[in-house]
Amino acid sequence: MPMMSMMLSNPMLIQMDPDTKSYTYAGQPGVIKHGKDSDKWEISLLVAEKILIKADGKGLRDKEGVVAYLGVLDFDAIQQTFET
Repeated sequence: MPMMSMMLSNPMLIQMDPDTKSYTYAGQPGVIKHGKDSDKWEISLLVAEKILIKADGKGLRDKEGVVAYLGVLDFDAIQQTFET
């Protein structure tokens, strides 16, 4: 995931897409993407600097539908499993 790590560490790359912003969930760095008049939401998180977790949905009024999917993941267990 070198490209994702590079993007997360360089805000200039995130700013290239006006629909994409830095986002953190449960201590995991990532990005959230949502267009102004769109019903689509996308959240991508980089866990343990190796695992890309992506949740997306459409037909949504807000990000909570996508966040609910992330809520069932045990990020601590994922982190411990893939620590170097």
